[in-house]
Amino acid sequence: MSCLRNFLITPIFCIVVVIASLGLLKCFSPAVKPEIAEDGWWALEEKPKDYPNFLKFQPEEFKIKFEDHMIKDLKERLSKTKFASPLVDTKFHYGINIEHLKSILLYWQNVYDFKKYENELNKFSHYKVEIEGIKVHFLRAKTTAAKNVKPILLIHGWPGSIWEFYKMIPLLLENGSFDIICPSIPGYGFSEAPHRQGFNALETARIFRKLMHILGYEKFYVQGGDWGSLIASLLSAAYPNSIEGMHVNMGIPAYARKSALIKYYLSQLFPSSFLDEIDSAKTTFIGSFFNVLLETGYFHIQGTKPDTVGVALQDSPAGLAGYILEKFSTWTNSSYKDLFDGGLTKKFTLDELLTNIMIYWSTNSITSSVRYYKENICNEDLQFRWSLVPIEVPSGYADFPNELVPITKLGVETKIANLIHFEHMERGGHFGAFEEPELLSKDIIKFINKVEQLKKDEQLKNSK
Repeated sequence: MSCLRNFLITPIFCIVVVIASLGLLKCFSPAVKPEIAEDGWWALEEKPKDYPNFLKFQPEEFKIKFEDHMIKDLKERLSKTKFASPLVDTKFHYGINIEHLKSILLYWQNVYDFKKYENELNKFSHYKVEIEGIKVHFLRAKTTAAKNVKPILLIHGWPGSIWEFYKMIPLLLENGSFDIICPSIPGYGFSEAPHRQGFNALETARIFRKLMHILGYEKFYVQGGDWGSLIASLLSAAYPNSIEGMHVNMGIPAYARKSALIKYYLSQLFPSSFLDEIDSAKTTFIGSFFNVLLETGYFHIQGTKPDTVGVALQDSPAGLAGYILEKFSTWTNSSYKDLFDGGLTKKFTLDELLTNIMIYWSTNSITSSVRYYKENICNEDLQFRWSLVPIEVPSGYADFPNELVPITKLGVETKIANLIHFEHMERGGHFGAFEEPELLSKDIIKFINKVEQLKKDEQLKNSK
């Protein structure tokens, strides 16, 4: 570790200086909102001239099914897995622990109850609807209460899926009047993959807004982590009149607000002068950057050559499991890499982790999911122009202490102009909804209640 640190420290310092300089330059650039395309087309065939308006399409019910022939093929592939010889006592420092992975694959092959979790996935209602030429899948769960139902769009990330929200959805329904819509990002799970280049988070935001309009909602709440936080941020920045409020649990690097950005840079030098006790104790930007280098090799591969790694992951269930499970170890808590089993079952059951992997395997969607990185990273509008556009809608942030890249309240405010709620969570890491459904559901409800009260106060003020 010290060798790697010594090798990287000089280039890291140079990179940090460059990033800080670019940030300051952007800070004084004009915040011109980029133009937004009203439509897109992602089908393999050309768009028909008489293609109907998206509101003409109605959702059709959909049942998730793990086909018998797929299960048989999966078990055969697992039984033929070729393993490398493991090094002694590496735990999770070299990635997935091969010896531990062997036991997981045996469990998947011989113990995992495919039909049980097929039924579990179907405990909520599922639908598909055509938008911009592709079939978009979504889960829907609604409170029985008829009055004051508030629509919430929940958005997952990678390597997660809609399954991340299954423990949290009942808690939201028990404690509030909600209509929960949870779509699969196109190219993930049960949503059809785009057949053309260029499908990124902004395109996703537009499609999800259309989905909500099809369901009858002109305005709605949005919540997300990982890619879900970026999509939620773009929905809020691009379509503020459609968003009642935005709640996220991962920060989006941005340069939108000059005063907050300057304070953010100063806080890296003088943390106690600008930050509360919890934020002051967080890793500095330079330290975070070093940790990110150690944990995000996948990011560079998927952001440049996604189809190459996709060949291996789509062909080998063992490879897919190893690739995804390692993220659920170190992204939950970086200290878990010191454990033989990577701490995988400290926050999740093995069945829960395998069900998430089953969504990728059964739908052949791992390659299309990792392409999303290239489409987002290589998009100039997303990386530069949209990072300058502030979010003005009422916003909330759940700050989980073990997030892969720690962010302070000031860091969040470099993007969000109307941050009405910022909560330091008691525990948890990157997969907030999956790890700590009770904590996150309570925080979401707390945030929504604040927004609703602000709306009432505004209405009362205007009525006088």
